[in-house]
Amino acid sequence: MCQYTPPYNDSAYFLLQLIYQTFVFISRSSISIGLPALPRELLPLPAILQSFILLTLILESSIGLFGSTSSAVPIVFFLISMEGLCGGSA
Repeated sequence: MCQYTPPYNDSAYFLLQLIYQTFVFISRSSISIGLPALPRELLPLPAILQSFILLTLILESSIGLFGSTSSAVPIVFFLISMEGLCGGSA
């Protein structure tokens, strides 16, 4: 039986939290630098995108959707940053 070892350690989780919080901050402060808020008809879009990201990350953690660790890490970092942007803009 092959034992699974997770590709991330504690410092990687700290980095993921830092990336998420940074992008939430950027998203929330975007109005103060002159970017307009989301129009009312696009308000469901961040929640839909967050659901897609959640399903993608569930598949990655359960079956290794992105393949090797070296290719999965940048993709997961990108998805976490998009999650932060969606969370901040909602």
